[in-house]
Amino acid sequence: MIVTIGIDPGKTGAIVVLADGCSPLVAERAPVVGKKKWPLAQSMNALVAPFGASDMSGRRSPLLRMSTQLVELANADSDDDGEDEEFWELLDTIESIITRNPVKAALAALELQSGRGGEAQGSVLTTGVGFGLWLGILTSNMVPVEEVAASRWTRALGCSGVKQELRKAAHVALCQKLLPELDLLPGSTRKPHDGLADAGLLALYAYRQVVGSN
Repeated sequence: MIVTIGIDPGKTGAIVVLADGCSPLVAERAPVVGKKKWPLAQSMNALVAPFGASDMSGRRSPLLRMSTQLVELANADSDDDGEDEEFWELLDTIESIITRNPVKAALAALELQSGRGGEAQGSVLTTGVGFGLWLGILTSNMVPVEEVAASRWTRALGCSGVKQELRKAAHVALCQKLLPELDLLPGSTRKPHDGLADAGLLALYAYRQVVGSN
């Protein structure tokens, strides 16, 4: 099984993990905490660790056990038990899949970030922190990572040159076409989540990079 990870580290970003370039193993909005939606590193790590080179056997590594314990502590005061339960079920499902289907290759595509004119300073800071955390987490779990500019991955997937105001809709449409199994309407969301769409397309880009290099 070839596992690829796509990460949109923006404030409304997401992480998508694909098996063999088509089947979503993980499709989660970026874990955040507080009203300012600050990145929650413990949960971010718990989503990546199962795919790290040190844990491809499918057995939960000491690092992942520590990470999940920290997530429990971070969420101890949360009233949303339903989401916590779903999170743990997701981790168990990931481990089960990896146990049955050993990972042969893995690559993460992490979108490079750049500030846009007129963007709020707080938003830029949160995005920068998110990018740094994702990069550190992927590196510490020994997941090969390509830091890729949006212009590069969109060109590779044939969706470059779209006007700024139309890009989100275009990426959602392309994701729905290329990855029909990926749910872009998490929870009670009525509008497709463009962060999940970008993350899914990034994971597909990573898969094509792996396959093309073999």
